[in-house]
Parts: sequence; structure tokens; C-alpha cells
Amino acid sequence: MAILSLSLGVSERLVVTGTGVASAYVGDEVTLNCSVDSHIPPGELENVTWKKKDQEMLVLVFRYDQIVPVSAHELYRDRADLFTAEIPKGNFSLRLKHVRPEDKGEYVCEAHSGHLSASTIIVLQGLGKTTDN
Repeated sequence: MAILSLSLGVSERLVVTGTGVASAYVGDEVTLNCSVDSHIPPGELENVTWKKKDQEMLVLVFRYDQIVPVSAHELYRDRADLFTAEIPKGNFSLRLKHVRPEDKGEYVCEAHSGHLSASTIIVLQGLGKTTDN
């Protein structure tokens, strides 16, 4: 009986997906969804960045398995975070606290690993004000 051994190469891929549109009330918290689907474990990703597209402003940087808070623009420090327990599953959704009117706009979630990169755009719209009864 002959034993046949096959070696299959894993194709390199990096796919980033998001919900497309999110809305929130001023002062509330909002989640901008972003998932990174890859054969690369999240701890080995070079980085995942969140940027406010219209101003090219860094909102949050995740580099080699940790958030780098000093990289974020001062308008987002202490307001932007990831769901750290979800990162091993490829969930890099951004939690933005204390939403401000100027937060409205397009956000880019971009992942890099080696020569691979991919991104998605999420639009934060409909920033209404909460009403107190």
C-alpha cells in the first residue's frame, strides 16, 4: 500500500469588512463594525488602524497585539477603544464614546500584514441629540 502525501499551500489573503453605516446620538457610545478575516493570527498582524477619512486623522492604532494610545489624535484619545476580548476572533470594531457632532463622517478600518493590506469604510451619520422627558 502506497501512502500519498500532499502539501497544500495556504494562499495569502486579507479581507476587511464592515457594516457600512452607523448612527448615534450626541453624547452616546457607538460601535463601528470591522472584521479582519485572514489566515494570519491577530497577534501577528502588523497593524490595524482606524482613521477619520476626511481629515486623515488617526482615531486608533492596534500594532502587534496591543493598542497604541499615543498614536491617536488628541480628539479621540480616551474616547476610542476596541473590544479586546473579540480581537482573537478578528473583530476590530471601534467603540467610540461620548460622540460629538464633529465625529460625523467616514471612517476607514485598515489592516496591514507584510505586503498585504485591505480596508473598509464605515459612515457615521445621523448624529441627533437625545431628548430628556
